Amino acid sequence: MTRIAGFLLLLIGISAATPAAAIPAPMSPEELVEASDVVALVRVVAVTCVAVATSERTGEKLPSYRAELEIVEISKGELQPGDTIEVAFQAIETGLVGPWTVWYYPGEEVWTHLRQGDGVYETTWWNARGEPLREAGITDLPVTAGETVRAP
Repeated sequence: MTRIAGFLLLLIGISAATPAAAIPAPMSPEELVEASDVVALVRVVAVTCVAVATSERTGEKLPSYRAELEIVEISKGELQPGDTIEVAFQAIETGLVGPWTVWYYPGEEVWTHLRQGDGVYETTWWNARGEPLREAGITDLPVTAGETVRAP
């Protein structure tokens, strides 16, 4: 009975560790379009730090952001060029496996895939943002709640 219990504990330990170590597969371009409400080329007008949480595990300060995006070109969705929307994103603890946060920087132009959330958009998946067509003028984001950085 002790061998069986030890073997079961080993199996539980292995299965519990596996999901934390795995990175979900990227979505294909087709899957991204299907899962998204909006697919657009956007210009990041501004990024605001809306809150700062402290990680219980590491003590790190983890800012949450809202980026103001101007639609430059639309390939899916009911928005028009010139419309502005907000997308939410947040910092994660350093050292975690995976590119979980999709960052937006003031001044850049980038194709992105978004889903409608509660009054604000969110990026569809971790690979739902393309390479910038125009690089960001600013790469340092605010770290104090209420602070905004605007595109040059």
